[in-house]
Amino acid sequence: MTAILGAVIGVFGAILGTVIGHFLSERAAKNRESRLEEKQVRSVRTLISIEIDHNLSLLKKFWKKISSEGIDEQDQERKKRILAGRLIESPIPAWSEAMWESQAPLLANALNAEEISGTHEHHAGLLAIRTIQQTLSVWDSNDRKIDIANQISGPGGGAQSALAGVASHSYMVSNEFPRNAPSLWVEFETIVQSLIKKGNPIQ
Repeated sequence: MTAILGAVIGVFGAILGTVIGHFLSERAAKNRESRLEEKQVRSVRTLISIEIDHNLSLLKKFWKKISSEGIDEQDQERKKRILAGRLIESPIPAWSEAMWESQAPLLANALNAEEISGTHEHHAGLLAIRTIQQTLSVWDSNDRKIDIANQISGPGGGAQSALAGVASHSYMVSNEFPRNAPSLWVEFETIVQSLIKKGNPIQ
């Protein structure tokens, strides 16, 4: 081997060593990045799954509290009004959606389309339950105000009286809650049973 050939081989060897070293370094970096991404995905899935399990546990207890006690009432419409009244009197559980909201940028990598859709439906259902309770409460409150106003403006009550902004110069019928509560109770019951049946969409 001539000196020149030896020098060329040495140069190429050095270059090859550099290339191989760079390749191995890049590969190691990509492997580390891949492991970090996998760890992040598992973490996101775990956090959101735990949050849903927590919500479902609270929902089951909430539902049992409202529906378990027997009601000796044959009239189904009246029974639904009684149950709707229980819903008003029962505080909504402290459901959480903090993990779902805070991990939004990572959902596309952590969950598949079905899991994202199922988790969205879970939180939408809990929001609907809260909205139903608030609506029933407003109806019940309005009816009570009208009842009191009617009592004040009735015989011996003093005409033109008013309470909490409710005009009472004439008799008013308070039936918003009894008229609408049964159908809203059915909607509430359907949502709760559906959420419990579907369970946690993240397995």
